[in-house]
Amino acid sequence: MSTPPPLNARTVIILALATAAGVVAYRSPAWGLGIATATIVYAFLSAHMQ
Repeated sequence: MSTPPPLNARTVIILALATAAGVVAYRSPAWGLGIATATIVYAFLSAHMQ
């Protein structure tokens, strides 16, 4: 068994946003797509800001 990598704040935020996008997309596809896109952009930028 390998131990999972420690979760940092950025990872938690990205997971929370992705979950929210899934829930919102179920109710309102346009809003869900917007949140998902914002999450991807945030993840991409934060990864390159290191």
